[in-house]
Amino acid sequence: MGISDQEVVALLCGGHVYGRCHPSSSGYAGPWVAEMTEFSNEYAADMIEDDWICVTHDDEWLDACGAAQVRPAKGKRQYVNVAKPPLKAPAPAGFSTGKYKLTGDKQCNVRKEPNTKSKTIARPEEGAEMNIVNVRAFGTACRGQLDSGGWVSIIASGGTRLWERVGDLEFSVGKYCAVRTQKIYAEPDAKAKTTGKTVKGEFDIRLPRSQAYPNDGGEAPTPADAFTVSGGDTFAAVDGGFVKIVDSKVGVTCTRIVEGINDGSQPSEFEDFVAVPQMMLVSDMVSDMVLVWDQIGSGL
Repeated sequence: MGISDQEVVALLCGGHVYGRCHPSSSGYAGPWVAEMTEFSNEYAADMIEDDWICVTHDDEWLDACGAAQVRPAKGKRQYVNVAKPPLKAPAPAGFSTGKYKLTGDKQCNVRKEPNTKSKTIARPEEGAEMNIVNVRAFGTACRGQLDSGGWVSIIASGGTRLWERVGDLEFSVGKYCAVRTQKIYAEPDAKAKTTGKTVKGEFDIRLPRSQAYPNDGGEAPTPADAFTVSGGDTFAAVDGGFVKIVDSKVGVTCTRIVEGINDGSQPSEFEDFVAVPQMMLVSDMVSDMVLVWDQIGSGL
């Protein structure tokens, strides 16, 4: 037709951005993109980056995991970006504590408790990196507790993976808040003597005084020097001793104050974010092969 590769992509994406398929008219079901009223490159990007599975009308598990809108009519088959839910939750032992990155969706609910009926207290965006210090199985989901408080789904109930581990825990000095009054220990050990002092509410975690002003010509201290793991518990240096911020048995005891998560800047109420399940026709996958084959020439 005399149009360039870039124009082909614009036409291809534009034709799939608006609207959706309806079982009553075509037999196929669902939208191609999450935002059906905005022109974007989402169709091409999702086609290449999402994981797709072929389904038919007989796949009733789509209804069970809240994706009934992408279940095609009888006799039809299509692709969906919904993972088939596991029979049981993945073993928490398979997900070690550490630094995680939100990669599975554009947003993620942070809930006060690990159950999905608990209040949403924050909503980080795709690409956010957070410390997960405690992992538990909950139904068919695997959920992690953030060092800033609250729980996220590492593996959602429907089987979709939302968070990927990208490194070891990286605790930061700064402002923290005690969930309840905490004892100050003379040493970073739960068996050590307490100083008789406590912390409650907001307080600062800083480098130990002996390391804050090194006089031996050694390397400058790093934030990691303020934290010690002992017996599965994590201790942090405060004025006059050490306070336990993560308990191996109960989880977070002192939350880290993070901008946009728990610093008071977030809304008091959130509408639950629900990922929009999407579909692709079998013929769309031919376009997928072309786009993957010629990503440079197509302007992706």
